[in-house]
Amino acid sequence: MFEDIGTEKKCRPVNGIPFRSGVFLIQTYSGQYLEDRGTYVRAKSILFHDVAKSLEVFDNGLTRKRQEWIFVFSGHGTQLYNTDFTIYSGYGLSPTSNKKILTLKLRGKPILSLNTRPFRESEDTTQVWHMEPAMTERGALMVNIFAKFKNSDEKYYVSMPLDQFHSEFTLDTSDSSPHIVVEKEDLNKRLRQAFRLLECDYSEVYATRGVYRTNERLNFDRIGLITKKPIVDKVREPADTLKKLFDASFGNPLNIPKTGTEIKNGQHAYTAPNVPSVMRLGIFMKNMFGISDARNYFMRRQHAEGNTPVLLSRISEAMAESESIYDYAGRMRIKPRDFYLMIKGWQTYKDRLYEIFCFIKCISHRDKLVEYIEKKVKNNFLQSP
Repeated sequence: MFEDIGTEKKCRPVNGIPFRSGVFLIQTYSGQYLEDRGTYVRAKSILFHDVAKSLEVFDNGLTRKRQEWIFVFSGHGTQLYNTDFTIYSGYGLSPTSNKKILTLKLRGKPILSLNTRPFRESEDTTQVWHMEPAMTERGALMVNIFAKFKNSDEKYYVSMPLDQFHSEFTLDTSDSSPHIVVEKEDLNKRLRQAFRLLECDYSEVYATRGVYRTNERLNFDRIGLITKKPIVDKVREPADTLKKLFDASFGNPLNIPKTGTEIKNGQHAYTAPNVPSVMRLGIFMKNMFGISDARNYFMRRQHAEGNTPVLLSRISEAMAESESIYDYAGRMRIKPRDFYLMIKGWQTYKDRLYEIFCFIKCISHRDKLVEYIEKKVKNNFLQSP
């Protein structure tokens, strides 16, 4: 469904929040897609085949597809959810069409609109949007999209109106497509405030996913300009670059003992956490790649059962795909606390080489790992593009 079929664009579901800029579809819990209707947003039942059709991309970065949205991500600081987006409509009739920004105003009640004029954030107007995980009982694969006004912590959530809300994946063929509204947080409204995101790959025209297949990419900025510009010395990192360093440093299979605790109730034994080689691996993974104790345990258990752990390959792939440390955290579904430890590790690793890389003895090929990290930092990995 999400591969190229005829004229369809590759649009794939995002697992949670995409901490990166790109072109996205926004789908309600009921299955409708949000679309640009001039000055307002509505939800419409439309087949995926139609919403993912490839159309000409104008020089201003827009197409004639009303259901595409351009997210411009801004990440800063050590708190993963202290990040924001500017959301543009991806729709335009021509190369001279003005770009429209998703805007929230407070005029007695919250009013959602699309506006060609950029506004400064104030106590009654904002164009800054935030996301948080939704539907945690189902893996937090959906998101809430909300805004806050200046000097206020009150959240206003993008929502489906109650009288137009349907059960999951309902095809509504009526002519009255619902206007999207904004409401305050309410547990009784959580399904109406949950959205699936699908990311559309336009890398043959410009790069939106960190994959540079041409010498051009889409340049986003926060005042609404969307243009193409050349990339200098920007090439995609091979997906196995970091995995090769992991293999050289920790072995393939892992050079940690497969046993170390008793076998209880017939279950497989796994390596005890106080074994030096396990501690060395765990400290490094937690501080540099945001890997929690639970994920480290599962990797050790796979190793003990004679299986090849997939975690190290996935880290390598995610690092190659990601444009920033925030992007990596989203792809790996890193929790905020683990993200904090990771970004602090990247910010301070030069002063903590022994602490992070040398538990009792240093990791093999430590210098190569440090060289890899230094190169990523030099290429602005700690900043959102």
